[in-house]
Amino acid sequence: MMETGRSSSRSEDLEKHEGHPLETITSKTPVNEGDEQDAVAAPGPGPVVHDKMNPRLFMTLTCMSFLFIGSQIALYLYGSVFSLITADIGGSDRYIWLVIGYLIPNAALCPFVGALSDLYGRQKVAIVGQVFLIIGPAITSTANTMNIAIAGQVFSGIGAGLNELIALAGTGEIVPIKDRSFYVGVIILTMIPFLPSSLYAHWIAQAGSWRYNGIFVGVWNFIGLILCIFFYRDPSRLTDTYTARDVLRKVDFIGGLIFIIAFFIWEFIAPYPMCPRELFSKSKRSTIALLLITFFSGGNYFVMLLLWPSELTNVWGGDERTIGIRTLPVGFCIIGGAAICLGLIILTKGRVRELMIFFTALMTAGTGALSVARPDNLNESLVILSFACLGVGGILIPTSIIGQTIVPDEYIATITAITLSIRFIGGAIGFSIYTNVLTHKTTEYFTQFVAIDTLVRQSIVNFLNPDGQATIAAIATALGNSKFDEVKRILATSPSVINRDAYPEILAATQKAWALAYRYPYWISIAFGGICFISSLFITDVRPLMMTKRITNPLKM
Repeated sequence: MMETGRSSSRSEDLEKHEGHPLETITSKTPVNEGDEQDAVAAPGPGPVVHDKMNPRLFMTLTCMSFLFIGSQIALYLYGSVFSLITADIGGSDRYIWLVIGYLIPNAALCPFVGALSDLYGRQKVAIVGQVFLIIGPAITSTANTMNIAIAGQVFSGIGAGLNELIALAGTGEIVPIKDRSFYVGVIILTMIPFLPSSLYAHWIAQAGSWRYNGIFVGVWNFIGLILCIFFYRDPSRLTDTYTARDVLRKVDFIGGLIFIIAFFIWEFIAPYPMCPRELFSKSKRSTIALLLITFFSGGNYFVMLLLWPSELTNVWGGDERTIGIRTLPVGFCIIGGAAICLGLIILTKGRVRELMIFFTALMTAGTGALSVARPDNLNESLVILSFACLGVGGILIPTSIIGQTIVPDEYIATITAITLSIRFIGGAIGFSIYTNVLTHKTTEYFTQFVAIDTLVRQSIVNFLNPDGQATIAAIATALGNSKFDEVKRILATSPSVINRDAYPEILAATQKAWALAYRYPYWISIAFGGICFISSLFITDVRPLMMTKRITNPLKM
């Protein structure tokens, strides 16, 4: 066991004595008064670094696992039952904000978690995050309107933004560099029991209500809160020379508040930017390429995570258990792709460029190929889905771990925060585009295939009177909200219905319309994946950085 907390200069001296090939990595930025102040106002010692497994390390890792899983499952469980939520409380025109309301505060908080941790300690910040992750699901699950449910997701997003970063960075800073990818990978792999989260969500809904998913999330995060209080120990970074004023001085308040164009301009001149220049000091081109891949792969990730469950419901149907089982490839193949990629990084001794080229190509081809999904080819679609998710998994998690190893040690948590933020921002942008295009195309195809070709031309509803036109609109609206029982009720009771046994024909037309509409998000995802593939070509050889046995310095966020 050894303690972190040595200064950067001490670490470099140690490397020189050991003859390490990466002896010194100096910044080209001229030394100025601010740099001299930083040399004096250095953070206090970080947590103990554990060379071997022991009870203290085990309990800390258990806590980190609960924090990481707790920051994920709120989105995974609720995202699997959107159709049930809208059928219960309405709001099909704005359910997208259940996702955006979760992602935006998540991404917005990530760059500030480091400063908050320095001010109050990682443990206290993690405790606050757990409290938000208990309150958020409680609000969402007791909501009677979509707006209240969205507000609950905002609370969950705040907690997730705090604790996902602390879980990953907190794990990385308590083990040596050479073991970092292994231990972070272990924390991520603890998600395996929750890979069938969509199946769990549908089982819970089938047994009671979609609202009971919130009880599960809340109980899990309550256990995480207890573990955090009693088993996570993180020393304060504040010292006599590194005070709260030093921390606040380094928070990029201006850069965090101004708009996007001015933000990029400010980042070039800010003394303490959100994206420090030193972040690119080891391998600038590779770091930029990885950030681009992380950002644009978020769009492909969310098309798998959030659109596929709804497509299963709308195109193929089935009971809650059947739909849940058909979503299993998403979770298992994403985590499987991540495990395969991380394993290959070790086996190939850090051939990151070749691996990123392969997995970005697989992701792009797989997500684009899902556009062939039709009501009559479910099995083929599941095979394509599996390959697409393997590609997504091979990029989603490994990019963060690769980033941690190719940046200076003191910026490991910074790169973790940035990758998490831009992944969620990219995912939110992509999901917004997908759902808007899907809504537009659904309206177009419903009008053509359901209203005109089926209800009118097959003389199912008398459209010549106002009541018949209202009935057609009511049927189309109910189908769009997955309220199939409501459609059956209208067919059985409306006086404008001519053929009351036409439900199978209406359902077939609806499934056809949905299948045609879902093609467009998958086509759009090709653009996101294509940029990832091109970016992967610019990654340089980072094997010397990946294979070092040097012990890390204290982490900065």
